[in-house]
Amino acid sequence: MDYLEIASIIGTFAFALSGVLIGVKKNLDVMGVFILAFLTASGGGAIRDIFINRSPTILTDINPYLITICIILIFKVLKLDHEKLRFEEKRLFIFSDTVGLVAFAINGALVGVMLELSIFGVLTIGFLTSVGGGIIRDILVNDIPSTLQSGFYGTVSIIIGVMIFTLSHFNVELTFCLPVIFLFGTLLRFYTLTKKIRLPKL
Repeated sequence: MDYLEIASIIGTFAFALSGVLIGVKKNLDVMGVFILAFLTASGGGAIRDIFINRSPTILTDINPYLITICIILIFKVLKLDHEKLRFEEKRLFIFSDTVGLVAFAINGALVGVMLELSIFGVLTIGFLTSVGGGIIRDILVNDIPSTLQSGFYGTVSIIIGVMIFTLSHFNVELTFCLPVIFLFGTLLRFYTLTKKIRLPKL
């Protein structure tokens, strides 16, 4: 299993969890929660695949379906509803959303590098892969997408893309760098949230 697949699985699990949390919070039924979680976990990857002119992996990969179903079953078995989660729901959502963002930013950037795209191509693919699912999730529940109101949401993805492209450009072995980039991206997102750091407004 390579880092591309590992990042995809981590991102899928994290974003599916964030989708389930929002679905439970919005009091959706089981099918509604599944649709929301599945599209959150797979939407960014599907957009990426369309942009690079290949069939979306969700049409051939069963993992997103299984991961989403497993998370929903865990919630159902443990009877986790909004009332039981309300004290930890925000922190758990921020954690899962951040992990999904960073993992898919790495996944998208790696795909861009493998396709030998320019730095703008790598950043675009990484950005779309990482924020696409979250945008779909937020629009479906009638919320403003996080990437439009949180200054360092999409910016984290861009920074990760620049790091991966630069390392690849100078032929640096990524095997040992990617875990560090993942940790850096996650901590950066948490730090900006804690300190309420935002990009300047117009």
